[in-house]
Amino acid sequence: MNQGPQGPQGATGSQGSTGVQGSTGAQGSTGAQGSTGSQGSTGAQGSTGSQGPQGTQGPQGPQGTTGAQGSQGAGFLATSSTSFTPGVQSWSLTTQAGLAYQVGALIRVVSAGTPTAWVEGQITSYSSTTLVVNATKSNGSGAHTDWNITPAGVQGVQGAQGSTGTQGSTGAQGSTGAQGSTGSQGPQGTQGPQGVQGTGAVNQGPQGPQGATGAQGSQGAGVQGAQGSQGPQGTQGTGAVNQGPQGPQGAQGSQGTGAVNQGPQGPQGATGAQGSTGAQGSTGAQGSTGAQGPQGTQGPQGSTGAQGTAGSGFSGVQSAPIYGFQNGTFTLPNNNATWAVQGIQVSGLVPSATYYFEMILGVQAPTGTQGIQWGLQCTNGGAHHGSSISALIASPNSCVTVTGFGLQGVGNTSTGVQDLTVITGQVTTDSTAGTFVFGLQAKGVQASGTQGKVFGNSNIKVARLA
Repeated sequence: MNQGPQGPQGATGSQGSTGVQGSTGAQGSTGAQGSTGSQGSTGAQGSTGSQGPQGTQGPQGPQGTTGAQGSQGAGFLATSSTSFTPGVQSWSLTTQAGLAYQVGALIRVVSAGTPTAWVEGQITSYSSTTLVVNATKSNGSGAHTDWNITPAGVQGVQGAQGSTGTQGSTGAQGSTGAQGSTGSQGPQGTQGPQGVQGTGAVNQGPQGPQGATGAQGSQGAGVQGAQGSQGPQGTQGTGAVNQGPQGPQGAQGSQGTGAVNQGPQGPQGATGAQGSTGAQGSTGAQGSTGAQGPQGTQGPQGSTGAQGTAGSGFSGVQSAPIYGFQNGTFTLPNNNATWAVQGIQVSGLVPSATYYFEMILGVQAPTGTQGIQWGLQCTNGGAHHGSSISALIASPNSCVTVTGFGLQGVGNTSTGVQDLTVITGQVTTDSTAGTFVFGLQAKGVQASGTQGKVFGNSNIKVARLA
């Protein structure tokens, strides 16, 4: 038999007074042990004791696993693959179920791949996955199947025009503006006819004189016209994005249960009327002319004109140079004699003209102590006809200034060594009629020993200065 719970302990009675102790009797014999009695019934449960004090907090248990994500709430972002061509009519679109759109809401349906293709209008019905929109605006052409559905705002009406403001006082005259940039270069003139071929060594025609610069035109002094009144606001465009201006903020709606629960935008309030334009102030006096602006960029180069009539030689300032080249090595036939260096000469110089000349020579000096002497000559019909000359003859070991025609005592003291000699200067021809030849002379001073040389590719350049 199962033992029941222990009953509550009874109250302790009051202790009685102690009696007089009697005399001790004789001990009787032990009686036989009686049988065990049956267990009494369980006593009633005692009342609950008062709550014990709060125990200390145990350590934090491990974090539980993340619960499954809740289902997506209703929202406004939707798509449709229904194929149709934008137009003003009613369209039935297959889209997602459970969206937050209501009948009467204004929406825009735009092609994702071609944003300029769209329709806009109010929802007339929406049930399950079928949404019907009555399109009152559209743009684009061609059928599309990649539609995005979004809420659309309503354009507010134009407000009444405001009252005219008072006219402001005339402002102080502004400072003069900077001079405008120089205009672009005019078009290239027509090409002249081909000139006849001349017989001179250089046949470039003379350069014409530069024309005088035209006077600058006076600056206009017209007054500024009055400002026109502002035109009415244009109709709404048909571009890919034509949402109207934002209206006043509506009262906050009740909290939705979807992922996107914002209500559609409220209509825009009416715009106030525009005030009329105030009268224009009087025009200030014209400022002084500003500083000239920077030079404009150079226009493209015109086509090349026909070649002019050939002259009998150089004419004009800074004409094209004449070149002469020593094709192979020129060896002085013998030393202690004067020789015209082949190739280092030019012809076609004209009378009473001044030329710049430049000679670059690769040289090997003869053996000995004096090297090569250099001379300059200017002939007409085989006779000398130069009127003046000035030159600088420079080699690695010497540098001499020349002030007359004929041989000069310039040598390379590093005898038998190859080096570079440069001769530069100016020559003026006299008035003898005909053409002139200008060139270089050389003389090996030593009577014996290795002969001097002028190597190939040595050259002379002559250009007219005046």
